[in-house]
Amino acid sequence: MRGRPRIDHRTWGAALAALLLAPTGVAAATGALPADAVLLDADSLSTALTLAASVAGLALRAPRARGPARGRRLAAVPGPDPGLADPGRLPQYLAAAGVVIVALDARGRVEFVGGRACRVLGYGPDELIGRDWCRTCVPPERRGMVRNTLRRLLQGRPTGTGPLEHEVVTRAGERRTVRWFNTLVWDDAGGVAGIVKSGVDVTDQRRAEQALRERNREWATLVANLPGVVYRCALDDGFSPTFVSERVREIAGCAPDDLLSGRVRYLDLIHPDDLERVAAEARRALQARRPFRVLYRLCPPDGTVRWIWDQGAGIPGPDGEPRWVEGFLTDVTEQRRAEQSARELEIRLAHAERLTTMGEMASGLAHEMGQPLFAIVNTARACLRRLERGDDPAKLADDLREVAGQADRARAIVRGMRDFARKGSGVPVLADVNALVADALRLARAEARRHGARLRFQAGRSLPSVAVNPVQIAQVVVNLVRNGIEAMAEAGARPEVLVATATGGEGGVAVTVSDRGPGIAPDTAERLFEPFHTTKGHGMGLGLAICRGLVEAHGGRIEAGNAPEGGAWVRFTLPPAAQRPTDA
Repeated sequence: MRGRPRIDHRTWGAALAALLLAPTGVAAATGALPADAVLLDADSLSTALTLAASVAGLALRAPRARGPARGRRLAAVPGPDPGLADPGRLPQYLAAAGVVIVALDARGRVEFVGGRACRVLGYGPDELIGRDWCRTCVPPERRGMVRNTLRRLLQGRPTGTGPLEHEVVTRAGERRTVRWFNTLVWDDAGGVAGIVKSGVDVTDQRRAEQALRERNREWATLVANLPGVVYRCALDDGFSPTFVSERVREIAGCAPDDLLSGRVRYLDLIHPDDLERVAAEARRALQARRPFRVLYRLCPPDGTVRWIWDQGAGIPGPDGEPRWVEGFLTDVTEQRRAEQSARELEIRLAHAERLTTMGEMASGLAHEMGQPLFAIVNTARACLRRLERGDDPAKLADDLREVAGQADRARAIVRGMRDFARKGSGVPVLADVNALVADALRLARAEARRHGARLRFQAGRSLPSVAVNPVQIAQVVVNLVRNGIEAMAEAGARPEVLVATATGGEGGVAVTVSDRGPGIAPDTAERLFEPFHTTKGHGMGLGLAICRGLVEAHGGRIEAGNAPEGGAWVRFTLPPAAQRPTDA
């Protein structure tokens, strides 16, 4: 080839460094050369490689002479960069690049090897020069593939694979992954004289990627096995989801893709009576930068109704403001059914206990009824005698009013007994706590008289209304009063029971029943409200357990303790009507 450009050794060192620092893949596999390719004859190539190797810190084995010197051309090499012409700077560039460099001759033997390659492979330069590359550094199961690729390249045929990534075996037997770029060296006859392999050790990167894949698989398995749905959504008007776990199929009856694509809106599945409340509670919590917890009904496409417990929190964006919502929702339908069954059982048990209480209070109530009936009978007979004597009927008005008053008293007692004994509708109504307690004490007063106990009522002022089942709250008051009376009777203490109402915590109402009995024993305090626990010689120990169940069903709390001056107290609280929990 005539008229080819000649370059000095310094320029060749720069060109080789540019090739090694910026590999671009398989070069000139078809034999077509770019306009800026550098052409060298064999002598110049040998001298230039030796110089470049010494400058770049490479170990090079001088090629053996075989026949007349033939020119070699280096393809796809960018033109010399004057910035690399200073030999003193080349080691710095190569060290910074961290490129693994190996040159192979036409038979696949190592012709030179870079310092970075020596460090990766664990061999010294003299241990690699002249050795077969595949047999020395390629794992046995990959040798066939690598040899075939090199053979095709050496034949000048494109492989179509681009950069080739495979493992190499170090001297210590460790396997490391290198991403190789193969660049060809051509001779004047158009044949491939050798291959320059430049690559990057990506072992740590691939291990990190594998570890990340394993972690993602673990995370996906964990999410898939959770008894609910993990989700992430944007904090926009429709809470648009960006991630929904697979279990949403079981709960909402639709695929995650249906929700992510917008074909199905989750908000449209929430029961219409619950949607506004749920959205308001969630947004209120998110604006206050606190987690939200909401219970609502979901209506999947199959026509069923499911109870969902949903809890989540806001996730801030780069500006610190909430931009997303991450949460977890679970199907609590079976739990709600179990709770409802337990409530119904508790109501039936409470009703049975009320009937038992009525039976135990029968003698006292009979006495209560006897007084107004006796007054009615006596007054009526007196009126009859006066009429028989010819008295003016107009003068009997006062006596007749007495009869009517006593009849009203008897009717109130009967009504109280009837209301106390009935099952009740279970529907909460707005009520005045003082009126409820006063009605309950009418029934309990007969029991107090039978034991010679004094019953006092201290009504609080300006108490808020409560949403309650009146019969159930009356049962709680009667049970607590009877317990106090019986405790004092057994201890021989001066019988006196005080019932007081007052404002409770969070705007609710508190009802306290206190006595002058022996108090609550330390070993009994923790089990006081447990079923079948009793300190009395009779009864089944269900009274206080039923009281706790009824109070908690109203969203309240019940507690007990000993008074400093002696005796015990039991206090239950009820939330105001606005905070009364409902079944939505």
